[in-house]
Amino acid sequence: MIGGFISRPPLLKVLPFRTDADAVNKTFKKIGIDNNKLQGLFITHTHYDHALDLAYIAKQTRTHVDGSGTAINIGLGNGISTKQMSGYEVDKAMQFGDFTVTVIQSKHSPTFDEGEKIKEPLKQPAKAIDYHEDSSYDILISHKAKS
Repeated sequence: MIGGFISRPPLLKVLPFRTDADAVNKTFKKIGIDNNKLQGLFITHTHYDHALDLAYIAKQTRTHVDGSGTAINIGLGNGISTKQMSGYEVDKAMQFGDFTVTVIQSKHSPTFDEGEKIKEPLKQPAKAIDYHEDSSYDILISHKAKS
């Protein structure tokens, strides 16, 4: 899975944000995700609209989270063990059955917090502005001879 944002809270509705567990659970039930099917969660950058639900997804599916140091701090703040998370090794291919996943350094569109890191565990509820970008990545997925 790429990205950890299923809750989709309206920006003006409630601040600070927290994961909408019902929305995540309904989505996973609809698409058939359980704790045996999801083998990895890749976070491309850590604004709230990409990383809000990463800890809940990791807890529910027991999947491994890959991302920046900031993504790891979001996981740590919400009860995910460092054993269940890894920092990206850019340009190194990772194998998942017949799939190869390669993380490539990228650039987000210009933002006020470009390159800013979350330096301590971030616990929910948190404000959107607390979810700093850190670095941005693209994900190249190959399956046998296609990518």
